[in-house]
Amino acid sequence: MRKTLLPGLLLLGMLMWSLTPAYGQGTSILDIVQGREELSTLAGVLELVDGDIRAQLDGGSPVTLLAPTNVAFANVASALDLPLDDLLQNRDVLIQIVQYHTVPGRISQIALEARVGEVLPTQLVGAFVSIETRDNGTLAFNGVGDVLSADISATNGLVHIIDDVLLNRVITETLANQPAIPAGTETAEPTTESTEATPEPTSETTGEVVTPTEVVVQMVQVRFFHLASDMLAVDVFVNGNLILNDLNYGETSFYVEVTSGPNDLLITATGASPDDALLQQARFPIGTEGPQTIAIIGSLEASSLSFVKLDSAFPGVPQDHVRLLFYNAVVGARAVDVMVDDVRFARLEPYQTTAFELPYDDFDYEIELKPVVGNDVLNGLSINGDDVSPNATYFIGLVGPAEGPQLLFYVLSAADAV
Repeated sequence: MRKTLLPGLLLLGMLMWSLTPAYGQGTSILDIVQGREELSTLAGVLELVDGDIRAQLDGGSPVTLLAPTNVAFANVASALDLPLDDLLQNRDVLIQIVQYHTVPGRISQIALEARVGEVLPTQLVGAFVSIETRDNGTLAFNGVGDVLSADISATNGLVHIIDDVLLNRVITETLANQPAIPAGTETAEPTTESTEATPEPTSETTGEVVTPTEVVVQMVQVRFFHLASDMLAVDVFVNGNLILNDLNYGETSFYVEVTSGPNDLLITATGASPDDALLQQARFPIGTEGPQTIAIIGSLEASSLSFVKLDSAFPGVPQDHVRLLFYNAVVGARAVDVMVDDVRFARLEPYQTTAFELPYDDFDYEIELKPVVGNDVLNGLSINGDDVSPNATYFIGLVGPAEGPQLLFYVLSAADAV
């Protein structure tokens, strides 16, 4: 007998998509920022960015602003070894910071709590923020930006005040391309005043000369997942070396070994030179944990291509549960509905992801993914419960044309699958 969706899970879906606070009366997001003393630095930043950004925050389509405090800006300037005034004069960086802290849609604290473990797209092209919780239940973005005050309601969205400025590789690369010597530091000039040789390091116990400890490089297994629907086959380069050839759309590669730590990733059309890169990212972080999956997502035409490490976005799977990660890469559909036991659990915009967990106990839920074209919901594709095992995370992507999509189904952590 087929199980019905658990009441608690159904409630979770309702909270994600239905329950939001009432709109503010005549107060825009820009008004809120300008009216709060602890956001005065951010208010100054908004005076320096493009007028269309300010216009959206003053009454455009609904967005959620993650608003760093004055202290947050001072702290990030210190961490970057920059005077705060210098950071606040870098208009290119300020624009990217504001875009990275602006999330499309009106996403309340309740909705965020229901989506812990997911990533949210931002208005900075190809950039996402992750939703996490601290041990005390506090919401945090990217593991650093704790929510101090949530659900400050405006006519055009919501404001969540956070205690850190979120950075990503686009912002840090912009900073790196505008180098400056921090105040108070000088470059040492070579000198010939002393010809005394620097003593060799010696062992404290034997007095013998010792050599520096050799750096241990840890290798990890990584595979790549091609989910950029408007690109054909690609070649994948890591640190300038071709490691994968002719990876087609919808395919996941075999595992390859790379060094842990920051790696330079690049993709080209198959056979093309790295000089003609379609997407590149310097210092992409690859951890020391077990096998990892890096997805190539987004759209070349829409300039939204990005690398996303799927595995690390989620904590361990609860015992005797199944985690399902859904992704919409359908061409020609404005959205994809994720249906669980005939209840719409999520509506995914293009290239959006969502995830949720279900008890495995004789997994027999009816799960369908249905393309939405105009106002019509088309026939979808179903997931076979026999294909899943407990304590594992599965990737389910709907790809291809809306009239005849394909279902991609992969286990993200093979070690977890029973």
